[in-house]
Amino acid sequence: MKEWEDVELIGVFATKEETQKEFDKTNIIINSNDVIQFFTKIISTAPVSYPEKIKYISCFASAFYDDFIDNKELDHWQRIEAFRSFIEDKYLCLRVSENVDKTYEGKVHYNGVGLKILPKDSSMQRDETLFPIPIFNCNTTKMSFEEFKDTLKRKNL
Repeated sequence: MKEWEDVELIGVFATKEETQKEFDKTNIIINSNDVIQFFTKIISTAPVSYPEKIKYISCFASAFYDDFIDNKELDHWQRIEAFRSFIEDKYLCLRVSENVDKTYEGKVHYNGVGLKILPKDSSMQRDETLFPIPIFNCNTTKMSFEEFKDTLKRKNL
């Protein structure tokens, strides 16, 4: 696992225009496994080690099983529209996972994992960038508070 794969980033549901321009693909599909798959646009700053070119991440609606129920009795377009209505006004908190195809091509894919839904402030614009603020939590870190402060000082934060 790469260091940046353990960092939570913030994203929004990518628009059709964004994914058409970036990948020549639509922003939401029902894939061959009958799962809704969509693109998320990263809007928060990422660690320096994060791949700079990766601005759009592939995610799966099945990650939201507690918040969204994909009614497979609906037709294809109704399922897509139901998910679009659910996701388009939310922030997504996620980690990015780098996956390399096991085929001879060895293509690299970036998927959103550990997805969480956050409310979106209506005053925020899609082109704004969010900047993370380091927070120390003694229950989730393996370092002392002094080590945490030293790390921040070394990184000039």
